[in-house]
Amino acid sequence: MTRRELQARYPNASESFLRANADSGDSGLCAAKPERAAGSPLVSAGKGKAPRSVGTKGRFLVRFRVFSVRPLDWDNYRLKDLQDLLCLTGYLPSDNWNVLEGSVVSEKAHSKAEEKTVIEILPPEDKA
Repeated sequence: MTRRELQARYPNASESFLRANADSGDSGLCAAKPERAAGSPLVSAGKGKAPRSVGTKGRFLVRFRVFSVRPLDWDNYRLKDLQDLLCLTGYLPSDNWNVLEGSVVSEKAHSKAEEKTVIEILPPEDKA
């Protein structure tokens, strides 16, 4: 649409609107079918450490069971602070991915008096 057509259709349009929307020879649209960037494909992976298969057998399992009158999505509970406290007090050696495996279970409590958070910690050798 030309600048004059825009002004006729939108008489109160700002100058920035007219500049952004008026035809300037370039349609400003992307190609209908994306094209690959020019260049050679990656031939080999970079040098680095060999991948380890850690798995979940060698990690602590930390399970947070949250009982709440108004349950939330599991990611809305602020459990990172509790996890950091477990490390700070020595219950857990670290909160690295190699050390911990975790889960959050949200359960409905019937009254405010029943609201609580239960933390279960299973060492790697007790997991089965």
